[in-house]
Amino acid sequence: MSDSHLYSEIELHVKDSRVSKRLYTVQEAATKLSLHPSWLYERTRKNEIPCRRFGKYIRFTNDDIEAIIASGATNQKTEIEKGA
Repeated sequence: MSDSHLYSEIELHVKDSRVSKRLYTVQEAATKLSLHPSWLYERTRKNEIPCRRFGKYIRFTNDDIEAIIASGATNQKTEIEKGA
């Protein structure tokens, strides 16, 4: 099954369930977050960040991306507080 075919099936399922959630690939999410894709792959392997798994495929919703941003802001604040 090709990536584009899988993506189409996921997109159809999302539309059918009346949920308007866009799913991003690792590359797309990395671009949105200004991160290297390997950072996302490493964190998903360790279950450190939220994501959606479809077999071997990893996808991110907007909520997942926002949670990753929020956790980064929290970690940064903690590191600043430790240094103070």
